[in-house]
Amino acid sequence: MRNADFPSRERLLHKCGSLDNCIRIIEEQCKNSQHILVKTIRMSLELADLALLYFPELKIIHLIRDPRGITNSRLHGGFSLTRKVESHSENVCSRFEEDLNFVQEIRSKSLSSITIVLYEALAEKPLSGAKFLYNFVGLPISNSTLVWVYNSTHAEDNGGFFGTARKDSAANAYKWRNELAFTTIQTIDKYCTTVYTMVGYLPMINNNSRNLQIVRQNVSNFYGFM
Repeated sequence: MRNADFPSRERLLHKCGSLDNCIRIIEEQCKNSQHILVKTIRMSLELADLALLYFPELKIIHLIRDPRGITNSRLHGGFSLTRKVESHSENVCSRFEEDLNFVQEIRSKSLSSITIVLYEALAEKPLSGAKFLYNFVGLPISNSTLVWVYNSTHAEDNGGFFGTARKDSAANAYKWRNELAFTTIQTIDKYCTTVYTMVGYLPMINNNSRNLQIVRQNVSNFYGFM
């Protein structure tokens, strides 16, 4: 379903009158759509691997964000970390490693079933990223969708913590470089070295390297959008 075909939140609420009615309308549109997209948070790729047994046509897009960006977002988004930065970093990056290993396992069985996308790459190159994603799932991308992507990543104002519109999506992705304490960055780097190696993130060498232009390196066996 194209973005232009799907009503905005305001028009949908005006049309259906209540949240329950809106949900029913959206469900009906999904049931009648040729393609269905499901966004999941913190779902293990082990489960995604099992899902392919039941849905062999399934396409999996595994989105990865720099662990330092994740930590900064949680610290500044009105949430308190349930664990100290040390245990939080260890938990996040051990999950990353586990999922990345499952990516390799899935690709060994079906190269076309899964791809990796770096959050920062999408923020830096939103139009190229959108084209990559549509191509991966085998769908054409409309001009109206590209316009929506551009407007969402070059908005007049930020859309709030839970919003999707950003004045500068790339700057937003790297806010952690100026907002996190260097000691916090060092702690995260310590527990996430393996993940960095697997996807190309670079540790912060010292406090003077916050504004370095090179923040990632190419990984020869990386399969996805970076």
